[in-house]
Amino acid sequence: GKMITFPTKDGEKGYGYFYKPKNPNYESKEQPPLLIFVHGGPTGNSDSVYSNTYQFWTSCGFAILDIEHRGSTGFGRQYRDMLLGNWGIIEISDIADAISYLQSKNAISKQVAITGGSAGGYTVQRALTSLPDLFQVGASYFGIGNLEPLVIMTHKFESKYISQLVGENPDAVKDRSPINHLDALKAPMIVFQGSEDRVVPPEISREMAEILKNKGIKSDYIEYSGESHGFRQFENKVDSLTKESSFFKEVLKSTL
Repeated sequence: GKMITFPTKDGEKGYGYFYKPKNPNYESKEQPPLLIFVHGGPTGNSDSVYSNTYQFWTSCGFAILDIEHRGSTGFGRQYRDMLLGNWGIIEISDIADAISYLQSKNAISKQVAITGGSAGGYTVQRALTSLPDLFQVGASYFGIGNLEPLVIMTHKFESKYISQLVGENPDAVKDRSPINHLDALKAPMIVFQGSEDRVVPPEISREMAEILKNKGIKSDYIEYSGESHGFRQFENKVDSLTKESSFFKEVLKSTL
């Protein structure tokens, strides 16, 4: 992947790793669809162990942007701290700026998919609900659809962590929870969840799936029995990737 730097609306810079498709059937005269990977954390960073997954997607004809939105580590403390109080806002804005940058360079088509797990799954749901026209499809893996239970729960996402990222105001916590904005949702979404997840209780993903179904939006909900937060079983990882790619291809109905 090639490191790209893109300008943000507020005059700062954002970063990401861009991978071109490697599909021999891929016609270079047509721009490829883009798949955005959102890392977890949310103050984490992209991890090269995903290279097999990236290879899988680029061979399907997707271009990939592994986004290092503000709050990511590896770009200095100031860059990381820009997420404080702004989670659910600034990284969404960075993703939108990265997409316009790549489209202005004629590197990608108008078809954009987005995927992420845990805090990355939260960003996926937040992106699809706050910028519904920008994405054609999304996948959320054990995504935090609702911040309120996490403020109450302890664990890594203890209340202080959420307060730092979102602020103390209960209205802000409510407002930045994707589950409260599902009326804005248009794009099909596939949701993956483990039944034994202690960080994001299955109820949150089930509620999301139920609302999608009632809204008549094309969606799919897959829950793996005995799986925890961050899938550990190899067959579940393979199965989820297979289901995710079929879902994306079906929605995009492109030349992939």
